[in-house]
Amino acid sequence: MDVLTPAALPEKFRAQVLLEADLLATPGVRRVRSEAKLYPWPQCEVYLSFGEALAEGKGISARLRGSEGNSFREGDSLSIEVVTPSYPSYLYVSYLQANGEVAHLAWPQGRISRPLAPNTKVTFGGGIGQPMYRIGGPFGDEIIVVVASASPLFQQELPDGENDREYLTSFRKAFVLRPQGGGGQRTVAAVAVPLKTQSRK
Repeated sequence: MDVLTPAALPEKFRAQVLLEADLLATPGVRRVRSEAKLYPWPQCEVYLSFGEALAEGKGISARLRGSEGNSFREGDSLSIEVVTPSYPSYLYVSYLQANGEVAHLAWPQGRISRPLAPNTKVTFGGGIGQPMYRIGGPFGDEIIVVVASASPLFQQELPDGENDREYLTSFRKAFVLRPQGGGGQRTVAAVAVPLKTQSRK
């Protein structure tokens, strides 16, 4: 019978197996129960950076349409249905792509932005008067991030051509700043929807 070594495992499981092996090698440790989940970049960093906002909930939701199981092939249409949380909110919707680029689908503009009413349903892609989103390369692990804040997070749009690392850093900084014009903490909820894109070949 062949022995399955860590090196023969898919990359996403290799780190977990090696960690469990190291723990089992510790004196006194007889068994390891692992509930760790491994996510590819940038999904892993999104779950870390947006952890508190993702845990808030408050009625915010998002789902993808155009394919089953959030797995999309080249040429598939993509539509994103978002429901805002139970408080008036400024909505930020971004698509973190496999090549590290970020596409902002919704971004309140500077000081004249207005919050959306609680529990508002918004559709991106394929709606009346909206662009149709089609899946194209490069392909791989991607993620759509929806952030709803009771106060504006930024006073201006983020620069074009921003990469996923810059995007994540911008939000980490925005989350720790107090809302402009008053004290108190920010009220922020978020939802992240991972997807996998691939070529038809």
